[in-house]
Amino acid sequence: MEQVLVNLLVNALDAVEGRQGAKVEVELVLTPDEALIAVEDNGPGIDPQVMQRVSEPFFTTKSKSEGLGLGLAISSEIITSFGGRIDLDPRAGGGLCASIRLPRLEREDQ
Repeated sequence: MEQVLVNLLVNALDAVEGRQGAKVEVELVLTPDEALIAVEDNGPGIDPQVMQRVSEPFFTTKSKSEGLGLGLAISSEIITSFGGRIDLDPRAGGGLCASIRLPRLEREDQ
């Protein structure tokens, strides 16, 4: 989970780098059925064609010195292994919200 959160935060920070009024927000919401962790930025957003490919292994919009394009692919695999999913929601006017949704598990000591 730490790797997934770091990846989403690094992507958000990269998106807002150098922007005036840059903002990255993290939110945790717990419901009876799921845990939601959302990382939202006010960067330039994401092109719809790029959006279709972001979870493909080795696909990246960054230079080779900045990354291999494995972050979201590995993150998706990790979250899926826990029965969850990652949703990417472009915001009107720019920005992106990446949400991790995980099912809540009952504690054995209850």
